[in-house]
Amino acid sequence: MPAATVPAAYVRARWAYSELLSGRPYRGIGVQDLKRKALGHVPFDDLRGEERDQLEQAWYRVRGVPTFINAFAGIATFELVHWSKEQLGAVHVIKYFAQEVGNHSVPMSFKQWIETEPSASIEPGHARHAASGAVPSTGVEPVTVGQLSGAVDLDRRLSSRRAVLEKRAEEK
Repeated sequence: MPAATVPAAYVRARWAYSELLSGRPYRGIGVQDLKRKALGHVPFDDLRGEERDQLEQAWYRVRGVPTFINAFAGIATFELVHWSKEQLGAVHVIKYFAQEVGNHSVPMSFKQWIETEPSASIEPGHARHAASGAVPSTGVEPVTVGQLSGAVDLDRRLSSRRAVLEKRAEEK
């Protein structure tokens, strides 16, 4: 299947949709209706254009910090592609996630990160809890990546529950 190209606004809106049920402070016009759709497992691509615009604005209110704004700087489009477990494992996590497991020097691959136990407790809605069923699923599994010093960098709160579940299932 060929990769689809989407604008950065699509990625920010999809990111917000994936987090609506996470407990993050998503509020604003239409957000409650969108939370109901997420609970009903309505696919992101079935949302209307105005709903995606509302999600993008909500993303800016919740995630519009320099770390993420800078990650999007100069990026107009993304490619939507399906990755294998090996491809995802090779992607680097951002410093914030690496620090959760005591790694204060990046780069750290997703594979290294998921195989290392956190050095402190993590929030109940964290993707690491997916194997226990504690994380509500929205039915979408987006991951946003970008370039970091020539290496692919995982720029996304890990709502890729499938990757976590597959990795954990492989260990059993």
